Amino acid sequence: MEHISAAIYYAPDGYEIERDNLMGRASAGHGFLRAAAKAHDNQDIYAFTAYEKHGKHFAKLVKNFAPNARPKGVLPNDFKTLSEIGTLYRPDSVLTMQADFRLRAGSSAYSICGVAHTMSTHRPMQAVGEYLSAPLFPWDAMICTSKAVKSSVDYLLKQQHEYNQWRFGSLKAPELLQLPIIPLGVHVEQYNFTDAQKHAARKAFNAPEDAIICLFMGRLSFYEKAHPMAMYSALEAVAKETGKHIILLECGWYNNDQIENAYKSAQKICAPNLRIDYVDGRIAQNRDNVWAAADIFISLSDNIQETFGLTPIEAMAAGLPVIATDWDGYRDTVRHNVDGFLILTIAPAPMVLENFAANFECELMNYGTYCGATAMMTSVDHAALFDAIRVLVMDKTLRQRLGASGKQRAIEVYDWAVVFREYQNLWHELKTIRTTQAGKFKPYTPRFAPSKPNPMDVFGSYPSVKFSNQHRVKIGETKFDFTKMLPHPMVDFAKQNFTNLPAFEIILAHIRENPPSLSVEDICVYMLKTHKLNEITIKRAVLLLLKLDYLRLHRVP
Repeated sequence: MEHISAAIYYAPDGYEIERDNLMGRASAGHGFLRAAAKAHDNQDIYAFTAYEKHGKHFAKLVKNFAPNARPKGVLPNDFKTLSEIGTLYRPDSVLTMQADFRLRAGSSAYSICGVAHTMSTHRPMQAVGEYLSAPLFPWDAMICTSKAVKSSVDYLLKQQHEYNQWRFGSLKAPELLQLPIIPLGVHVEQYNFTDAQKHAARKAFNAPEDAIICLFMGRLSFYEKAHPMAMYSALEAVAKETGKHIILLECGWYNNDQIENAYKSAQKICAPNLRIDYVDGRIAQNRDNVWAAADIFISLSDNIQETFGLTPIEAMAAGLPVIATDWDGYRDTVRHNVDGFLILTIAPAPMVLENFAANFECELMNYGTYCGATAMMTSVDHAALFDAIRVLVMDKTLRQRLGASGKQRAIEVYDWAVVFREYQNLWHELKTIRTTQAGKFKPYTPRFAPSKPNPMDVFGSYPSVKFSNQHRVKIGETKFDFTKMLPHPMVDFAKQNFTNLPAFEIILAHIRENPPSLSVEDICVYMLKTHKLNEITIKRAVLLLLKLDYLRLHRVP
């Protein structure tokens, strides 16, 4: 196969990781560009940009990765060069503007390829809906990084098509661009640590020889990344039961002092006896140290902003066993009982969160609160989490076996050299389609807006199961005073979506009086009859109680 390349749409914030507000998409972009530069050793590699300073930044970064690569710039209106290269790659899903602009050169002049990262804001959802009316063709592609993302994209396209038919009458859906599933990657060699490096890293954290170091890596945002209370409580409980010296390293960064204070407060409540160290994850050496020092990786994502999740495959590359939620892209990467453990998640049916989307759309709810409030309705299986941590803490051989399995999987499937070849294979396939099928196409000449759905409509594939009337719940294991937990900033921020304190207490009392468990339907009937609360309010209350372990699932239908 001939060398396949693409002009890379370049703006520094999509690729630069030496920054205060480090985001996952920048980490992914940085890894992609490093792989692209290495694949273009002794060859031209193009930055698609209208800005000279961006082109210089691109050239500097590429030369750092591959000194023999030849970075060049291509202007947006240089259709001749774009046609010769064959593909324009954008590191996002917003393709319509580029597709419209391509018409000036002809709709088959070159291919356009994007990739989905966060899908939970209005712009990328709207962008997907625009694919139906945009001049995008089967020689174009939008890469889905996980099966969950593909499910979300399929949902958005279906809703947009039905909306178009309602608005304009019977319409035939056009042939769309390709929607392949290709994961993100890691540079595995970056996570190969010697025994001496591991020993030095542990020493740097003053970790005793017998300590078990657990690691969370990622931005420390309980409303946009992962709510940490379940992790804190489980680690505290395992340390108490086993007598093992457990240390938790949280490597990331806080958006502001209020969030930092919320984390510290939650640690005192949920894990007062656990050593928890904050490590600034914006510093490269710190990231290397925590990967080298850790024994177990934990990431309990519960947020619709997540799509793929780089950190579990980074952990696998580092040879760590992974404990992750059975959620979005995590379930594609981590094999249960092979590379680690996936913890069951439960989230509500769409109607329970119906007004979340409306309030977000009309800006009564900002994006952070929208994501966070939705996450507050998502729970993990607390018992399974405890068991997973306990077995890994107690069994070094198991840790080594799962870690070795994950390491091999990272090498074979998720190393950027492997993943970038998948990109190149896709670009070659797009060229073949473009050159053989373009002649048969003509250019494409619009209950709620399809690009602004309820969160559990479009993200309904993320949780393990959907909360329903048939679920049975029992009293949970938490010992914390609910009256103190409810006003905690990690809970209180979403208070407008909850009922009042007496209602929570009444629900808990009613379940205690009816052991061992009650169905959600039984609880709704009782609360509606005795306290006139509507079904949605009651279900939200039950979901929050599940979230905080005041209730647990007794049986999943």
